[in-house]
This record gives sequence, C-alpha cells and structure tokens, in this order.
Amino acid sequence: MSILALLTDFGWQDPYVGIVKGVLLSINPNLSIIDLTHSIPPQDIQTAAFFLGEASLYYPRDTIFMAVVDPEVGSQRAALACRIGNHYFVGPDNGIFTLALQRARQENKAAICHQITEKGLCLAKISRTFHARDIFAPVAAHLSLGMPLEKVGPPKFDPVLLSWTSPRISGLTIEGEVQYIDGFGNLITNIHENHLSQLRIKPLYVTINERRIPILSAYSQAEVLQPLAILGGYDLLEISVRNGNAALLLGVQKGCKVTVTG
Repeated sequence: MSILALLTDFGWQDPYVGIVKGVLLSINPNLSIIDLTHSIPPQDIQTAAFFLGEASLYYPRDTIFMAVVDPEVGSQRAALACRIGNHYFVGPDNGIFTLALQRARQENKAAICHQITEKGLCLAKISRTFHARDIFAPVAAHLSLGMPLEKVGPPKFDPVLLSWTSPRISGLTIEGEVQYIDGFGNLITNIHENHLSQLRIKPLYVTINERRIPILSAYSQAEVLQPLAILGGYDLLEISVRNGNAALLLGVQKGCKVTVTG
C-alpha cells in the first residue's frame, strides 16, 4: 500500500481537499492518504517549504508528498514531480520543495525533478485554478501505482529555490527572526541549536520587542503565563509562554527580529 501525504493551504471550509482525495482514490483505491496539514497560511510558500522539508524526515521510504500552495496557478509556472532522497514530491515549481532539495544536496542524496508535460496523465479538462485536482493528484496517484518518474515529462534541472534568511553571528550575539507562528502562539525562529552552541556562554537570553527572555530547558521552569525560550521539536529556538500565547502576549508577527546574547 502506497502512502501519500497531502500539504495545502486549502483549509477545511471548502470541499477542495475532499475532491483531491476523490481523484487520488479513483486512480488508486488502495492509496493510504495522510493529511499532513491544510492550514498553511494562504499563499505562504515559504512556510509550506519549511514544514514539508521537516515533516518528510519522519515518513517511510517512497512516501509521495503532494504539496500545493500555488498563488501562480494558471500561469506559466512549471508543474513538477521529483525524487528527492527516498521520497517523491509532486507540486508547483515555485520553491515549495526548497528545503527538501537543499537538504538532499547537502547530504549527497538524489534530487531529480521532471516537469509534468504528459497531458495523458492529467484529467481531461484542466482548469485555470485547480491544478491540485486536475494535474497534481492524477500524477501523484499514477506514481503510487509504480509509474516511472520520467514518464511525466522531461528533466527539470533548475527548479525554483527560495532564498532562506540565515541568522547572523557576530561575537557573542546571534541575530535571527521569527519564521513561523504555530497554533499555540509559539514563535519559531530560524536560530538552530548549532547556532546557539557557537556562543559557548551560559545563561543565554533572547531579546524580542525589547523584552529579555531566558532560554530554558523545559516549560515547567517558567512561571505560568511567563515567556521563555526553548529548543523545540525542529531543533530551532522557539519563544513561548507557559500555558499562554507568545504571539499575543508579545505582540509579535512573522519576520520580527530576534537577538540572542549572554
């Protein structure tokens, strides 16, 4: 049984996700479909790329990831099917596969993309606004049945890559930013555990919106409704509030600057 993980910005209010699943199952009734998330902020390709790259680390070999956050749907942007590391990825060529591609290249793993041009794999009528249904779902389903990747179309040697902002380390200071705010209001930064280890000083503090916050090792070390910083599940520095919402308490939005010092 093939596994297919869906990631979109479609939400649950409309029937879009259900329709996509209908197409997938019409081609491969034995497909096991997992909803990775459909709550990506609308048109936020960078957040989609981040979660896709992180989540794919924990899926079995040969999982197919169909990722659709596609503000340029209907334009001349290409449609891709890729083999990246041990997984397949299907979606628009708009940078949504950036993190997965970069990690594969850093680890000397395969990263092969093909542009989807074979119309016979798609639905008979392709709309201007619903390529998830008309192109990506049929192609992903055919891949799940064992179709060779090259059948979708010619190689694509230059897939779009997003520019990723990296923290700046100067002396005993790290300057980064908030790259995502999760459903708990936690502020996930772009500062990795490896960046923190370069400072070689303790204790460490985060400054955000002129608020100085300690970096702790557990939520329980902070008082209830007090802010703290902690290394989260992605090995990235997160700013949280114990039993509260850091984004609301601190008045922070995505892109807000963060500084780490001793």
